[in-house]
Amino acid sequence: MADISLITMEEFCEEARKRLDVAGGLKYALVAMDIDYFKLFNELFGREAGDACLENMGAHLKEFVDNAHGVAGYVGRDDFVALVPWSREQYDDVEKYMSRLVGQDFKEGFHPSIGIYVIEDPAESVYTMYDKALLAVSRIKGNYAEHVRLYDNKMLERLRESHTIMVESQQAIKNDEFTFYLQPQCNMHNGRIVGAEALVRWPHKVKGFISPGSFIPVLEKNGYVVALDRMVWEGVCKWQRSLIDRGIKPLPVSVNISRIDFYFMDVAEFFIKLIEKYDIPADLIEVEITESTFADESESMMRSIELFHKAGFKVLMDDFGTGFSSLNMLRKISIDILKTDMRFLSSKDETESRGISIMESVFNLARQIGTPVIAEGAETRKQIDELMDMGCTYVQGYYYYEPMPIEEYEELLTNEEMLDRRGIYFRKVEQFHIREFLDENLYSDTMLNNILGAIAIYELQEDGKIRILRMNEHYYQVTGSAVMDDAEYREHLFHYVAQEDVEALCEIFTRADANPLAGGDGKMLYHAEGSERELYVQVFLLNSRNGNKVYYASLKPAT
Repeated sequence: MADISLITMEEFCEEARKRLDVAGGLKYALVAMDIDYFKLFNELFGREAGDACLENMGAHLKEFVDNAHGVAGYVGRDDFVALVPWSREQYDDVEKYMSRLVGQDFKEGFHPSIGIYVIEDPAESVYTMYDKALLAVSRIKGNYAEHVRLYDNKMLERLRESHTIMVESQQAIKNDEFTFYLQPQCNMHNGRIVGAEALVRWPHKVKGFISPGSFIPVLEKNGYVVALDRMVWEGVCKWQRSLIDRGIKPLPVSVNISRIDFYFMDVAEFFIKLIEKYDIPADLIEVEITESTFADESESMMRSIELFHKAGFKVLMDDFGTGFSSLNMLRKISIDILKTDMRFLSSKDETESRGISIMESVFNLARQIGTPVIAEGAETRKQIDELMDMGCTYVQGYYYYEPMPIEEYEELLTNEEMLDRRGIYFRKVEQFHIREFLDENLYSDTMLNNILGAIAIYELQEDGKIRILRMNEHYYQVTGSAVMDDAEYREHLFHYVAQEDVEALCEIFTRADANPLAGGDGKMLYHAEGSERELYVQVFLLNSRNGNKVYYASLKPAT
């Protein structure tokens, strides 16, 4: 057993009470300390190493409080407590102390988290003060970037709100108050609905609709989300059965499975019993599992996926590309559909091109393994165009439909012109890659030049000059230029453009900046070797570096 040279929690409370009762105008703070993942530390390094860690922690803490003229105690397990006179300088001292601890005396990933409650009412119970400091600790446990957190009253308010939600949601589950909305998934090429996702909603009798972002995390933390998920799953199956009974032909609906569900139940068996109970085909229910859940690779989860496929269910990987396990999971597990989020294209600054590259890599990977992709969160026409340019076919987002009540969705199902009953599938023709044009074994330079036409690489410099970096043979033919040995002419494209078209040319480059996928295009009068030609030019931004921008341009005679 560790030899912690500190007083017990009971003794600490007595001593802290004595000091607070005679504090007068002196302000104090109560400090709670907890070692992250200490149980795992003992399992990895042994009990002896764990005891040594606690003894070291106690010695450091005693040294710190002695210097601060405070008092420290050992609560038990890996928990410590201290009472110290408080000032802003004292907070800085705590941070320095923390940095010294993490930097010298703790193994990577097993550092203390410190919560500080600056005492407002000295008459308050010391145990209550400790609970508030612990609440601050709970906000940073497992956070490698932050080791110290001050308590504030909002923490207690949020705790009360979470407790209220937990209590009321349990009652709401018993009273069958939760429902689900449906958000259609569409084929972008024809705008028709191919299916939908069921999204849980809580129409509170007093507070109105409560956001899933408010109650789902609370229910997941306490394990009650399992009962809620079961309710939604059964509600979807029951509703699909009702459609069939009313002569309405259903479309597939996907439902979400939480990581916790796999630990509390046999998920696949539950679904199999549901479709048997309501006598509906398995292909009317699809299951969505987040990528982070796949990363667990738990035995129950892996077995469930195998059973899902055997029973005829489709399995979707949600949030694909947002974690670190995507490639490894695709190698191990058979996934029918990938879902990726449009957050990669949400940026409006210079990082947008990176987001486009990430999305393109997702679609390229999906094409290589023959798996269809649904893009979630598309809200604008620009995003739809970008997705289609990348080869995406299916989308779920506000641009087409918001999540809607069951009754509204049923109306859509009665209009066959709005539906695409082929479902979500992978189109084999998409497996052709444009990069195949670059295979020197397939095409000669002459043939490739004939295919591409007149092309050039331009560089827009910080001083506004547009420099011609490279061009192919067809560029000379289309523009009527001689070989550009004159450095002055190579340095500035404007030498070749009619003065009245300079502004229009600049606008083409501006549009290319604004839309990297579609680029910018337009007409211009091109002067070379004493002749004037009207050309159609299309420009795409390739990259930005050192304040300059590099573009790909294709030119042809205007029609």
